Amino acid sequence: MTAAALVEKRRLSVVRANRGTVTRSTTLPISAFFLLPQFILVGIGEAFILSGELAFFTNNAPKGMKAIATGLYLTTTSFGMYLSTILVTIIRNVTGRNGGHDWLSPRINDGRLDYFYWFLALLSLINLGFYIVCAIRFRPNSAENSPKMNGAVVDTPPKEETV
Repeated sequence: MTAAALVEKRRLSVVRANRGTVTRSTTLPISAFFLLPQFILVGIGEAFILSGELAFFTNNAPKGMKAIATGLYLTTTSFGMYLSTILVTIIRNVTGRNGGHDWLSPRINDGRLDYFYWFLALLSLINLGFYIVCAIRFRPNSAENSPKMNGAVVDTPPKEETV
């Protein structure tokens, strides 16, 4: 989000420098390759999150609940998308109130998308803090504290009786 905020700040400075000549059909004198760093960072981050979160859910769930854990992973992803939609709605209502400039204006050159990206970077930093606290307090499953079902440790198969 920080990379996106810096790129947007640069793009807005180009818009301001060309304010008199910019129309709806004008192409700004800035390369689209400025967008590459943020897309690369997001892509790498998503790859790590996908594999790490899925491995966490499957490794720490009881044997009979592995499919539910995978579903929980997908549920958290969809919850994040709903939360994102709610966040965008709140930002638009708060920043556009009382005749103010909407950060997410329909005309991108009139908005302040850089402020929105900085706000998301702040939320990501807060999220990182929560993650660090949870990671420090987390204790992985072992034989002693493994999830149990019907009094037996789930990850070890029941002993067969010989007749």
